[in-house]
Amino acid sequence: MRIRFQADADLNPAIGRAVVRREPAIDWRPAQKFIPDATPDPDVLEFAADDGRVLVSRDVSTIPHHFATFARTRLSPGVVLIPPETAIGDVIERLLLLWAVLDRRRHGKPDPVALNDPPNGSDQNAAPPKLSYLDTS
Repeated sequence: MRIRFQADADLNPAIGRAVVRREPAIDWRPAQKFIPDATPDPDVLEFAADDGRVLVSRDVSTIPHHFATFARTRLSPGVVLIPPETAIGDVIERLLLLWAVLDRRRHGKPDPVALNDPPNGSDQNAAPPKLSYLDTS
């Protein structure tokens, strides 16, 4: 099964549109029309997991705790955490890379690059990764 993404309500909708424009094979579901405003984090995690989707969120303050609690009793394809200060262009590039790596793994192929490598051969002493991927495996 292909990796499918669910945007959290805190994610800029332009990110999902750009990701799908760059890679039309990506199954990206926006929060709008699917996740009502003010939905509690545990409910959002359950909604994404029940539909086999990786949740993509900028909520780095509460989602990790809720995901750890959720993962004790439920399976989930995972969560992508994006620090709020990360530029939209970097977010898009990292999501495309993550999708490509996870899709290759699904087919038993080696990763083209490590997920934490700086993009485009940039400085190895650069800032920490622009996103984190957590899963229950």
